[in-house]
Amino acid sequence: MKTVKAVLAVIVKAGDESHAIDSRTYDIGEHSPLADYAVLMTVKTHVHCKAMMSALEKAFSELKLSDEPDFFSHPHVSGIPESGWVILDFNSILVHIAQEEFRELYHLDEVYTKQGVIYYN
Repeated sequence: MKTVKAVLAVIVKAGDESHAIDSRTYDIGEHSPLADYAVLMTVKTHVHCKAMMSALEKAFSELKLSDEPDFFSHPHVSGIPESGWVILDFNSILVHIAQEEFRELYHLDEVYTKQGVIYYN
């Protein structure tokens, strides 16, 4: 059985290997019914966004978590890479992959800072 923290570590590592910029993890479990952790990763372009999304989905699928209650069998995706902002919902972990302008425009770090503890990756 994989723990949420173990899966989080795999996701963060995959993001780092795909050159995520300013990756931050927020522990939001006490304040949010949606997830235990939120991860924000900045990308340079929509092409980088698509590559990051593929890398995270691949890393997650290799964990083979179909029988784990804390995770979906595959992440639910909101948005498209061409928009510059995608959210991958792994059930217990939300991952925002966004170009810098969207991360700043919507004050994503401020939203999560108010809810949880920050881990700089």
